[in-house]
Amino acid sequence: MPAKTKPKNASEPMHVCGNCGKQTPESKLAQITHGFWERVSPGEIMPSGECPRCGALCRPLVTATTRYEVVIKKLLSTVQATGGLLIYPDTTVAPGR
Repeated sequence: MPAKTKPKNASEPMHVCGNCGKQTPESKLAQITHGFWERVSPGEIMPSGECPRCGALCRPLVTATTRYEVVIKKLLSTVQATGGLLIYPDTTVAPGR
C-alpha cells in the first residue's frame, strides 16, 4: 500500500495516481503534456493532472460524503418514510403531486 501524503493545507484537494496509487495534493500535480486522448477513454473520470512520481494520470480522490450529500440523503429518506410527503419543521406538509 503506498504511503499517504498530507498536504500542508488540509483543505487542498487530494488526487490519486491510476498507476502507482500515490496520493498527491492538487498543487503538486504536473500538467498533462502529451497523449491526453490516447490515455483517457470515454466515460472515465476526467484526469486532474500527472503523477509527479511516475507520470501516469491522476484523478480526484473520492473521500467521505460531503455535508450536502448527507443532507440530501436525509431529505430523501424522510420523504420515503412519510410515503412521499415532505413534512416541514413547523409540521406543515409540502404539496403532493
